[in-house]
Amino acid sequence: MVVPTLAYRWLFAAAALARGRYAGGAEAANHRFLVIIPAHDEEVAIAGSVAAVRATDYPGELLEVVVTADNCADQTARIAREQGARVLERNRPDDPGKGQAIAWTLEQVSPYAADAVVFLDADCRVSGNFFRALSGALTSGADIIQTHNAPSNPDASALTRLMAITSIMKNLLFYQGKQALGLSAHLMGTGMAFRSSVIRRYGWSSRSVGEDLEQSLSLIRAGERIHYIGHAQVFAEEAVHLAQGYGQRRRWAAGRLGLARGAWDAIRLGLRDRRLILIDAGVELLMPTYSMSLNLTLLALLLGVLSGPGSNVLAISLGALLGQCLEGMAALWVMRPSWRFVLSLGFAPLFLIWKLAIDLMTLVGRRPRRWVRTARSGPRPESTSDR
Repeated sequence: MVVPTLAYRWLFAAAALARGRYAGGAEAANHRFLVIIPAHDEEVAIAGSVAAVRATDYPGELLEVVVTADNCADQTARIAREQGARVLERNRPDDPGKGQAIAWTLEQVSPYAADAVVFLDADCRVSGNFFRALSGALTSGADIIQTHNAPSNPDASALTRLMAITSIMKNLLFYQGKQALGLSAHLMGTGMAFRSSVIRRYGWSSRSVGEDLEQSLSLIRAGERIHYIGHAQVFAEEAVHLAQGYGQRRRWAAGRLGLARGAWDAIRLGLRDRRLILIDAGVELLMPTYSMSLNLTLLALLLGVLSGPGSNVLAISLGALLGQCLEGMAALWVMRPSWRFVLSLGFAPLFLIWKLAIDLMTLVGRRPRRWVRTARSGPRPESTSDR
């Protein structure tokens, strides 16, 4: 499993590296955007997210920001209004979830008055050229767009530095390579843009804890392609320590596992209809993650050592380990980080053990079925009674 996965990832990495470091694209300013920010108890982060949208170098009259205060018990709605956003308050404690909040929001607003709808998480910041890059991609014919996702706090801890490196592997090696070869990316939950005609045609049907991947598969099965653009960036707060990131990783692992049957169906339909883009979408969902690949390689390496120096398992696992190390080195070359990031690789063994435990718990234990907000860092705002 690891060797085919590694070959699969290196195919796209080679295409991305051949295309060039941080390959750009067209930019324009001729589209009207509706920006939707689902927020559940996000009083710490929401002001910065709305302000970041307003601070981009895009004409303000072409941007409308809607914040959905979803089952909030804090000051999210008030703070968003103070920042100039249109606020919708959803009180459905019996039906929680990000996918549910997105679908409800689309029923309340008129997305067709805009040229495209953009979804951002409540803890996000966007690059200054974000909407110009989206407008350029729409002008070039893209209907569904996924932008580059990166940590907003990359140097906060060894964990965030490690995740910054893997974000380069996923974005600028894997998805940029897919874009170069004419295949589809998957949605990443934030920094997503949809032409209004796509929203009109499909709405938002995904309700699982892996709503972004579920929606991706649904759209690709329907014949759509998700375009990745790396020169528009969205920055989200990464968990600073393992305890903070536990619930998020459990949710991600459960989301991928829950879509396994759909992934196999996509491969079957792709083979039947000779649709490479659909086969590829299913394969991506079934292949091991970066951490799982490394854990499987290390397990094979141990078995190879126990089998003796002449073992084929030992030779194959050593080759796979070398290939994965080179993949990480390629990401470092693209990233050009400080030595602090390189030294953070020493944290990888602990992270791999932690991630292995999460994958095993997800596989054999009870899987999370509800979206739970990741704890945010930073000071909490003053309450209304304090003012």
